[in-house]
Amino acid sequence: MGNKILIADDSKLIISLVKNIFQSQGEDFLVLTAFDGKEAVEKAEKEMPELILMDWQMPEMSGLEALKILKASSKTKDIPVIMLTASESTEAAFDGGATDFVQKPFNKSELLTRVRTSLELVNLSSELKQKSIDLEIQRNKLKLQKDFLVKQKKEIASGNELTLKLGKLVVPSQNIINQALKDNFLLYQPLESVPSCFLWIGKKGSKVYFCIGLFERHSNQPILLASGIKNILNEIIHFNDDESDLIPSQIHLSLKDRLNEISCFSDSKSSCFDILIFSFDSVNNILQYSGLNIPILVMKNDKLVELKTDKSDEGDSELKITNHKVHLASGDLIYILNNGFSENQTAIMNAGHISNELQEVIKKIYKKDMIKQKVLFEKTYENWRKDLRQLTDIIVLGIKV
Repeated sequence: MGNKILIADDSKLIISLVKNIFQSQGEDFLVLTAFDGKEAVEKAEKEMPELILMDWQMPEMSGLEALKILKASSKTKDIPVIMLTASESTEAAFDGGATDFVQKPFNKSELLTRVRTSLELVNLSSELKQKSIDLEIQRNKLKLQKDFLVKQKKEIASGNELTLKLGKLVVPSQNIINQALKDNFLLYQPLESVPSCFLWIGKKGSKVYFCIGLFERHSNQPILLASGIKNILNEIIHFNDDESDLIPSQIHLSLKDRLNEISCFSDSKSSCFDILIFSFDSVNNILQYSGLNIPILVMKNDKLVELKTDKSDEGDSELKITNHKVHLASGDLIYILNNGFSENQTAIMNAGHISNELQEVIKKIYKKDMIKQKVLFEKTYENWRKDLRQLTDIIVLGIKV
């Protein structure tokens, strides 16, 4: 359907003439007619034409009065009105809100030009209005996205804060370790707020039990897994009086079985993480240990010995878990540690190996007291951090027999 035009004039001759002008152009116009100002207002409100040609002088209600009513209405105020005038003041027509005017008797070309210009302005105005609406919609969408991102950022910050607090629980405090062992130190430097390792300690009689685990990072899974493992280990130690069930290899097997019973921990990655379980009998100075991919270093008679644990690869269906026993003497030292820096990335990936650099560090500082050793380890890691990239959590546990 073409442009809808309302012609308001009390002269049927004028209306017929104007209609013929439009029809002679072969253009698609839909022409509506009104014979007085009142009828023009009523039809304009009902039909909502794109343009109105309004005669100034009409019975019952003049064109100027009708113009003022149309412009006062929110529904019709944007419809352009071209006034058809004889000798009336065009200033009054513009003041009333007219878009344009055509002087009677009008010229055919002039009338068509004024009408087409007004319709182009209508179309342009409509496009601009639609663009304005589209822009407003886009602004609202962007505001909603911004509000969502702000809310999401707050939730993430809150979650990170909680994760940071929970992450501190995966490693016991130095005071707790001191209650179990007199001469020791613990150095723990996490890479991120979500830890990739944990340390558990338990005591029964003259024996102190430790468990160290290293994980791959999967969201908050290490925290959940560490919490579950600690609960299981506490149950095994405190509710089992059979000595044979409390050797590290048997604790390891019991832990593995319990994890496999829990659906969320039953996959291979959860049950085959790097782990070391060891016990130290402070009366008899006996170290027993069992584990996967985490070795122990022992300084005995001024010689550093690496006690290797069993090795496993991801996807192993049958894990070999062996119990080892070592007799120690007073003054011997035990070290459990991982590197965590990029110069030994190969060593880190090669599970069950302590880098030569770390072994040399231990050989230089082992005669110092444990507090001094911790300070020297911290300085070593600080120096490495200047030139190297930390890849994972760093944990060092030192025990003097």
